[in-house]
Amino acid sequence: MLSDYETGLYACYAPCFTGAHSQGKILDELNKNLQKVIVLLLEEGNVTVLL
Repeated sequence: MLSDYETGLYACYAPCFTGAHSQGKILDELNKNLQKVIVLLLEEGNVTVLL
């Protein structure tokens, strides 16, 4: 997880899911956004799960 002091946003990615990254103003928003991205990737079938 990274924090950009210029924009005030947190950003992160899920290394187990190719292409899963998101951002949010607060950690709760970041977590919810990342969960949505993972669900969308799984629904579309456009994900490589790296374990």
